[in-house]
Order: sequence, then structure tokens, then C-alpha cells
Amino acid sequence: MASQDIADTNTRYTDIVGVATGAAAALGVPGALSFGLDITGMAAIWIGMMAKIAQRARPGAEPLDTGTMTRLLVGVFASAGAYWTGSKILSGLIGWLLPGIGTGTAMTLNALFNGAYTWRLGHTVANLFERRDFDVTDIDTMREVLVAAMRPIPTTRELRMVRDLLRAK
Repeated sequence: MASQDIADTNTRYTDIVGVATGAAAALGVPGALSFGLDITGMAAIWIGMMAKIAQRARPGAEPLDTGTMTRLLVGVFASAGAYWTGSKILSGLIGWLLPGIGTGTAMTLNALFNGAYTWRLGHTVANLFERRDFDVTDIDTMREVLVAAMRPIPTTRELRMVRDLLRAK
């Protein structure tokens, strides 16, 4: 399954995904200096976002428990990790190669990458939950769809969109 461009999304969840995107981007500044902080914080943001999307998409349905969402994210991180880690390495390498100005650039890039991945994940989850044929207990299908969406490094268009979203806040 090809990745959906985050600019082409269902607007019903934009508020939820927008708040999570802002939080993920803010985390990207200190997260550029600490991979552990970045990955842990992103997991918490994503779990919260997915829970809110699930609640809105399926009101009254049994909520996805944190353990299930954590296992899902571990699968996504493991499967798409090489691609995601590549973007983290890129931003870290810029900081290392260009001391001073490179650190600020790395923080900015990491913030934009965090935002773009969060926006993409949020709208992919929302689109899944909007499908009435989707069984929320089918973690394997969800993981497969999310991994496909999270693999590509964000495009310039996606990074600009996140930048514009953050400027508007």
C-alpha cells in the first residue's frame, strides 16, 4: 500500500492530529539531542492520539487498551524503523557536521520530521477507523497499513505543511 500524502486527508480528525503534531514537533527540539527522549515521547503522543481518534471514530465502542496500542507501535517501529531512523540520522548528522548552526538545523529538522510522521500516522489511523469493514481487533492489518504509511521519509511538501501548521498556532 502506498503512503498517502498527508496533505490529502480526512478533516474530521484534524483537531486531534493537529494537537498531537504540535506536541511531537515541540518534542523534536530536545529530542534531536536524545534519541531515547524522542522515541519515548513520540510513543506516548501517538498512543494518546490513536486513543482519541478511536473514541471519535467509534463512539461507545470498547476502547483500545494501552497495551494493544503499545504492541502495535512496537511493531510499527520495528518494521519501519530503518526508514524512520534514517531521517533521525540525517538530522543528527547535520548537527554533528555543522557545529553551532548545525545543531539548530538538526533540531528544526527533527521537529519537522516528528510533526510529519505524527500527522501521517494520525490521518492513516483515522482513515482506517473510518472504514466500516475494518475490525479494530485486527492488529496485523493495522500494523501493515501503518508500516506502509510510515516508511517513506517525509517529502518537502509534507515538511512545509507541518511548518505552516506550526506557524498558524
